[in-house]
Amino acid sequence: MDNETRVKERVGNDLAEHVVTVLHSDGLYRHWRCQKPGTGMMGFDIVTWPGSLCFTGDMGELKEKIRRLEAPVGSYSRDGAVASQECLSVYLALNPRSLVKANKSTLLEMARRMMDGPHDFSAVSVAMTEVHRAVDRKFFIDFDFDDAEPAAYLERIREILPEARMWRIIRTRGGFHLIVVLEAIRELKTQWHRELTALAGCDVRGTKSLTPVPGCTQGGFTPHFWQEEERTG
Repeated sequence: MDNETRVKERVGNDLAEHVVTVLHSDGLYRHWRCQKPGTGMMGFDIVTWPGSLCFTGDMGELKEKIRRLEAPVGSYSRDGAVASQECLSVYLALNPRSLVKANKSTLLEMARRMMDGPHDFSAVSVAMTEVHRAVDRKFFIDFDFDDAEPAAYLERIREILPEARMWRIIRTRGGFHLIVVLEAIRELKTQWHRELTALAGCDVRGTKSLTPVPGCTQGGFTPHFWQEEERTG
């Protein structure tokens, strides 16, 4: 299967339940919203006006946020030591966080520390930790395999998760992340979680994990979506 065919198939699967809603239609001035009912995940808007077309949404906003992190090599330093490209990496949380939940837990945690100590804590650090913990809706589970080649696990993964839409593999420096799509496995009547965590090399797993961003940097390596052709490529 060539790359174009693979992309068309994946897009067809990812957007199969999307609904197009016309928000505005006045000649060349048009606004369509495309998303699956009940979730903004992979949703996007298309807006047109004379001579222009704008795409924005779930994927577009994420790309823009990542681009804001771009900086020339040598921009990061501490105590006079400049961080090389091999020291840099970009991670994200796959599942959305609840700021309401995080705010409540931040207040409770800071109150506990003020009462019991230690008292010399960073409020910013506490808040960031609680935001990371405050998972809202769960769309994915990330299984992190260190010092492992995806090809060696492919047959077993397919036995546990038989449909291609149930999982993705992100190749990372020295290993890979297996991303399980929870909605796709909703009716799977097996102990898939226990079987995956039992695989050798499975180090971190859960809905709170941080995942390397494909196409960005990870210690001099570029994480990417792994394709089976890499077994021989």
